Amino acid sequence: YYLPQELEESAWADAQRFGALAAAIGAIRKEFHPLAVSGFTNRNGSPGSLAHFWWDLQRKARFDRLLFLDGSGSAKMPLADWPNWAAPLARRLNRRITIVVETFSAQGEGPAWKAQPADWHRIERQLEIAGSVSRNGVLAFSAPEYMTPLGGEAAARLFQSLRQRAE
Repeated sequence: YYLPQELEESAWADAQRFGALAAAIGAIRKEFHPLAVSGFTNRNGSPGSLAHFWWDLQRKARFDRLLFLDGSGSAKMPLADWPNWAAPLARRLNRRITIVVETFSAQGEGPAWKAQPADWHRIERQLEIAGSVSRNGVLAFSAPEYMTPLGGEAAARLFQSLRQRAE
């Protein structure tokens, strides 16, 4: 089972909110398991505080897997900074984390938000970083819209790059 609401740690940092979140996820986990939750960061804290938040939430809520978005497509995480954040998170959660590589490039906010397929070279670097820290594979978000011919010409070109790499 998967809770698709993407959780951001600073929104739940207050002890009362954190307790309510842990209790809610724990109650869901009792009924539906294995259970995965989804998260990302706006980098309001430090890499260590991010890792501690997710470790503590996993310990209290007992969810089975964290699907953590790398933030490269949504411009929440500069690719150059990502290894410094990913490594402590992966160490704390060990096999309970899967990195989700964002395969798009976003622009705008709210109703003006738009995304297009990312450049293959950026995705390749994201996959290298994710592969170096994730001990149970990597996921891509979202392949149909941004990495296959179903997403238009730019997505079809990205799909061809991916196929060439696999050959």
